[in-house]
Amino acid sequence: MSNPVSVDIKDKLVASGLGTFAATTGWAIYVGSRPEAPDDVISIYDTQGTNMNPLAKGVEIGKYTFQIQVRAGSYVNAHDKIEAIEAVLDRLKLTVGSTYYSAINRVKLIAFSGYDADNRAIWVQDYTAIRQIDTP
Repeated sequence: MSNPVSVDIKDKLVASGLGTFAATTGWAIYVGSRPEAPDDVISIYDTQGTNMNPLAKGVEIGKYTFQIQVRAGSYVNAHDKIEAIEAVLDRLKLTVGSTYYSAINRVKLIAFSGYDADNRAIWVQDYTAIRQIDTP
């Protein structure tokens, strides 16, 4: 079985030094959630993709989508962090175990989503990921 795309992306962001998984201070990275603390959080959500299609015997390929949300106490800090994430992810080719991403691309430009109830800025960006999985 392969990971959800969000888990592989989280691992890439951690390896790139953009944050720490489930940290309680500093830049924290979460998959599928956004906790109330700390203030500075990168959240990765799997979103709608397309069905898997067989490419060849034992290989499946699919087009997945995911969203990055960055929240911070500072409007500018949140913007700078999501730009740093875009610099790592856009046009990326990535291999994780037996899963190969032939293309990870932004779908839209970075967008300001607003402020949460605690007046923390939230920026978002959507991506597609073309993923090939070797199956038994």
